[in-house]
Amino acid sequence: MADQGRTVVQAARDYALSWPVVAAAFTSHARAVLPAQPEPVQALGIDEIRRGRPRWIPDEATGIWQTAVDRWHVGFVDLSGTQGLLGQVEGRTAQAVIDWLADRDQAWRDAVQYVAIDMCTIFKSAIRRVLPQATLVVDHFHLVQLANQTLTEVRRRVTVTHRGRRGRKGNREWELRHRLTRSAARMRGEHVDALLDELSNLPRVIGAPITVAWNAKEDLLDRCPRRLRLPQPRQPALTRPLRDHPSSPWTPRCPLISLSPHPAIVLASGTELSVPQVSAWL
Repeated sequence: MADQGRTVVQAARDYALSWPVVAAAFTSHARAVLPAQPEPVQALGIDEIRRGRPRWIPDEATGIWQTAVDRWHVGFVDLSGTQGLLGQVEGRTAQAVIDWLADRDQAWRDAVQYVAIDMCTIFKSAIRRVLPQATLVVDHFHLVQLANQTLTEVRRRVTVTHRGRRGRKGNREWELRHRLTRSAARMRGEHVDALLDELSNLPRVIGAPITVAWNAKEDLLDRCPRRLRLPQPRQPALTRPLRDHPSSPWTPRCPLISLSPHPAIVLASGTELSVPQVSAWL
């Protein structure tokens, strides 16, 4: 496995051995070869992965079934160097992350300047406790996903509030649902103008909140690192910035700020956030 890159299953089949025997042999070999502690990293990536199925065992004292094998594992990756996967622990909890980081020495923890996560509050709380000096970085994918989810929630809420039901065919805001979540940088100018005209033709109690949420989403995308986006920027003449929209009874607060306390969301209000090279993370 170590020399030829075979999987555990393939090596077990080739040598007529069971999977546990081959896995235990590779684990012993890896422990002897790998260093006791990984080298210090400047940018650390943390993410969860689903692995297998959970298993439970009964507690003889209480009779309650307890988790013996968790289906979720947490991986730690070197984003600024070449070490790759630094470690993997069982369980998707803040304590699992804290325990792995606590096993590193203080010099190693002090060297971490950036931590890239997927907007998971579990990881956020663990990092704030163990690596208070590190800057939390949200990858581009999850930031865009949050913006689109918030826009969709605003559209659904105003439809239910003012139509008394969910959107359906014949409701223009429902028919525009896919175009609303499409980045304006990927659309032609006349298509963006047509979208804004469609929103302005809707009843004000429906069109105004959706327009504000759409502008907030586009403003957030404009503040993302340009190297992670398409080369052509959104034409500013096509839409007005969020700060230029007058407040009205139908205009909610910026949904990207009000629905999430994550520090990266303040990008929508104008705060700059420096990010490390996270292309491998994406």
